[in-house]
Amino acid sequence: HAPPPPPPEGLRPGGGPAGAGTRQVMSGAGSRDRQSLVLRYNYFLNTLDHSLASQAIPTETLESQYQDLLGFVRQLSKEDRVFIQRENKDWDADRRRCLQERCRERGLL
Repeated sequence: HAPPPPPPEGLRPGGGPAGAGTRQVMSGAGSRDRQSLVLRYNYFLNTLDHSLASQAIPTETLESQYQDLLGFVRQLSKEDRVFIQRENKDWDADRRRCLQERCRERGLL
C-alpha cells in the first residue's frame, strides 16, 4: 500500500533548519526546499530590520534576533548560501550591508 501523503509544509516534522528531518523525494521538492530557505532567511532579516527601526526594542531582543540570524546562516551549506544570494530579490548585498551597519551602530557586532 502507498504511504500516507506528507503533512502540509508548516506541520512537517523537521520543518526547522535545512537538513533537519527527512526530505521528500519527489519532483520539485529540492527547489521548494531551497526557495523555503530564501523565505526563512528573509524572515530573520525582516524581523531584525523591523526591530532596529524602533528605539523601544531592548538591546537583549536585538542581540537574540541577530544571534538567530547568525545561527541560521552558519548552518547553511555553501551551495545553499550561493542559491540564496542569487535568488533573493528582496535583500540584495547593499541592503544587507546597510542592515549590518545598523547592527553595528546599535552595538550588536
